[in-house]
Amino acid sequence: MRRLGRANSKTPLLGHSCEKGTIKHSFPMKYFLKPWKLGRWFYQVVKFGIVQYMIIKISTALLAVILEAFGMYCEGEFNWECG
Repeated sequence: MRRLGRANSKTPLLGHSCEKGTIKHSFPMKYFLKPWKLGRWFYQVVKFGIVQYMIIKISTALLAVILEAFGMYCEGEFNWECG
């Protein structure tokens, strides 16, 4: 892992596509999306999305286990009698 890692702490993580905390999109997307500015707001939005995903994933997994225990979980079916 150390051999494949960064050479030192001054090496940028994002490579050539960024300059001073701004991500520029490649050819087709640069006409539709503005460049992203990496800052505190961006990382807060990403953290919020990750936490939201974790909460939803855990709650749906627990719901599936509970419904399976009561025989009401019909995997792959859309049925009003199944959970």
